[in-house]
Amino acid sequence: MHILYVVPTLSRGGMETLLVSTIAPLIARGNDVSVFCARGRGDLADRAESLGASIFVASGFGSLGAAVRLIALCLRIRPDLLHGKMTGVLVPLVVAGLVLRKTPVVFSLESSHEWDLPRTIRRVAKAWLLKLATRHIFSVTVAVSEGVRLSVTEALMLGEAISVIENGVDLEVFSPGSTMQRLESRRALGVSQDDFLVVSIGRLVPVKAHSVLVDAVALARDTQMRVLVFGQGPELQRLQSQCAAVGVQGVVDFRGETDDIASVLRAADLFVLPSLSEGTPVTLLEAMATGVPVIVTDVGINRSIIGPDGGFIAAPGDSFAVARAIVAVSTDYQQALRMARTGRGRIVERFGLDRFVRDWESVYAKAVRER
Repeated sequence: MHILYVVPTLSRGGMETLLVSTIAPLIARGNDVSVFCARGRGDLADRAESLGASIFVASGFGSLGAAVRLIALCLRIRPDLLHGKMTGVLVPLVVAGLVLRKTPVVFSLESSHEWDLPRTIRRVAKAWLLKLATRHIFSVTVAVSEGVRLSVTEALMLGEAISVIENGVDLEVFSPGSTMQRLESRRALGVSQDDFLVVSIGRLVPVKAHSVLVDAVALARDTQMRVLVFGQGPELQRLQSQCAAVGVQGVVDFRGETDDIASVLRAADLFVLPSLSEGTPVTLLEAMATGVPVIVTDVGINRSIIGPDGGFIAAPGDSFAVARAIVAVSTDYQQALRMARTGRGRIVERFGLDRFVRDWESVYAKAVRER
């Protein structure tokens, strides 16, 4: 089967990282993979190509221009199926679906955050388009978690029209490292063995709530703590100013993007995800698969992922709760490691990449068969 993914870009992010990680297993199972980037190529495009995917870019043409180029591409390469990810590609995906009536189109919802925001004309129009497409154009619409499904179905009154496939993680790439790998990873990051290393990974945007982590670090006040934040985004300068204002500018270090998340996680003593909204966060799955103690906020399916004893949970926006959890981990680290081992077991059982790929292949096969 030839699958054509339609995405805004292949810039670094949870959805994009997971998509790239599925390329090799999909090809190994006899599929062809192409990716159409509607707004630009992105940092992960080279990696996707090296794994065997064909990359096509339509940057600078706007939504309707991207739709025209997508249709032309489909007529040329003849994919068996289109799979759109993120609402940023709704317009080209819907237009292509209307024109290419014999080619099935599936769509995945990666987050509910957009539907929780105040209503604007643009957001209302996008909601109307998604509702129309889900009922009349898409072969299937899939959410990454039950929470996302419920949020979107309630917001758009879609009933049972959306199904769920939870994200997965490559358990070979993200696994507990040896003592030597941990030492090498920490040395590469410039972190001493005496430091208590806290890592957070995510785009520097308001919904990821890195400001909550900064305040929590100031409250915890551990002199041996180092905090490395990996990711880029418009919040960088504001977060740096906040660090200076609360006196942790020498503790919190914004490192930008990383090409080796697995190595970063093996170096970490603790992973913190302070988001205000999530679907099935890929970075949380990666951290837990690596065996790192985790602190997450009670959003999306985070509580379901960590279970009763696989990590620490705090209310969204509650810096005091995050600070208390940081102190609890650093005070009794052996207990935190026991919880991390339990958490990794949950990931192995429920969130493996093989399961994720098989689930999507079943969706693709049914969509093609029933078209």
